[in-house]
Amino acid sequence: MKTFYLFILIALGCLKSNGQATGNPYKVTYLVNYLLDTLEAKSNISYSLLLFLGNEFNVSISKNQFINDSISDLYKKVASENAGQFVFKSNSSSKRLTSYESAVIFYKKAQNVFLETNTIGLDRFVIRDDGNKIEWKLTDSVKQILGYNCQQATTYYKCRNWVVWFAKDIPSSFGPWKLHGLPGLILEAIDEKQQIHFIASDVLHSIAYPETDLQFDGYSNCTRDKFDELLKAYAADPVAYIRGQTGLDLTNNNGGSNVQKPRSLKLPNNPLENCRN
Repeated sequence: MKTFYLFILIALGCLKSNGQATGNPYKVTYLVNYLLDTLEAKSNISYSLLLFLGNEFNVSISKNQFINDSISDLYKKVASENAGQFVFKSNSSSKRLTSYESAVIFYKKAQNVFLETNTIGLDRFVIRDDGNKIEWKLTDSVKQILGYNCQQATTYYKCRNWVVWFAKDIPSSFGPWKLHGLPGLILEAIDEKQQIHFIASDVLHSIAYPETDLQFDGYSNCTRDKFDELLKAYAADPVAYIRGQTGLDLTNNNGGSNVQKPRSLKLPNNPLENCRN
């Protein structure tokens, strides 16, 4: 079992710290169940999602992405310089990531904007999404989650009907993914068709980590539509896409291919964002 001491926002690799610590942040762990393809029952995946709530911005990142980030040398540096700030233990560091787990979402509070980082092949992108106000309807339904009294709310967001439960005792108007805008932390969220389910499994208060300047070195700005277009091109012919990225000649001296041309990759038909509203 490996132990990582992580300064979360530095350890993501694309950020530069200004060294100022937050006041009363939270770390929330959610279990995610997600049906990637409505035509394939076996396409359901489960993974853990980490939500870090800070004063200036929040970060949503899958646990496996958090562990498997390629900058292991930085992890070691952080561990030696900041031991004791935050201990994270896992024995699943070799688990393969799905593409849906690789996305990292930052929410800048002052600008009310989401910045999502993701990759296609060797290219790294930042996708901006202005944080449109979500129109919530509160209901009288209540239940307990992790010992917190939670109230139900519903909304239509990104072309999905959502039902959520939020805890007023946790002063954060945020939740998993991009769900936000309620007077308390969202601890559970499920879409009407029960294809996507977030449920909090742990809430940890007062983890001290430094706020940072969000500078995405090595990332290109990209729209969601453009990203989807590039993703389709990659899925249709991964070898040709990577050849275009690298300029490498993937043919041998006899004019044949050095690598067996892979089958095109199937893209799931059930994206989390069904539209851009």
